[in-house]
Amino acid sequence: MSMLSNVRDCITQDQELTSDFIRLAQDTVLMAHLVECDLVPFSGLYLPHFRKMSIKGKKAVIEHLKSFNAICEQVLSNGKSLKDSAALTWYALRKFDLHFPSDLFNHIKDNDVIEVYDRTNVQLFRNFRFFEMSSYTLEDLLCRSWTELFKREKMEHTESIIETCKRFYSKEVTTVTPLSHVGIHRIEESDSPFYYKMDAVIKYLAPIYDKQRYPCGFIAIESANLVCEQPTGRLAEELLQNYYARMAIASI
Repeated sequence: MSMLSNVRDCITQDQELTSDFIRLAQDTVLMAHLVECDLVPFSGLYLPHFRKMSIKGKKAVIEHLKSFNAICEQVLSNGKSLKDSAALTWYALRKFDLHFPSDLFNHIKDNDVIEVYDRTNVQLFRNFRFFEMSSYTLEDLLCRSWTELFKREKMEHTESIIETCKRFYSKEVTTVTPLSHVGIHRIEESDSPFYYKMDAVIKYLAPIYDKQRYPCGFIAIESANLVCEQPTGRLAEELLQNYYARMAIASI
């Protein structure tokens, strides 16, 4: 195969992946609208962050979206609401064939923020309450690193998570573990349309296991509230346009 053919194949594959991302991201936004969650798929069709990723990275993001949309569709097909955080989390854990402490669902409330991470701290799943706490686009959240997106006021909260996870992974702790005693921590968006700030409390962490019962990550159950004024009307539009302009420049 000639070099020119290889280049053409790469361009074709990249175009197909971009089309898949756009379609799947828009499907996720439609799901969010069912629970009155104002989620934006991307800042423009130039997709500055997705386009910069490797082919492998793009495929991983697309599989992530496929899985999330499939979980939502299964919840709906079984007559449940996407606002039902326990149901959504249950189907997510089943989708990824993950095991968990038997009393996990005694601790999940609909208003909680739910996040599931693997051992490399890649987010496998989050509920719609998570999206309500952010002004980032879906592309931002899936294609940019967390250190680029968020900053925390106090590192001791992160250290508490790390220490608890070490105990999960060594199997020293196998139960749902309260962490609310660590207290409230402030999380701020670093490069978003509205620069949201939130106060969050990690209510519980729990280990998750693969089919061989090997610790493979953790689930976080949190309470969170925005502590900044949410812009509306003309101000919101101006901030969005400024953000889209910054992202357009970043894509050049």
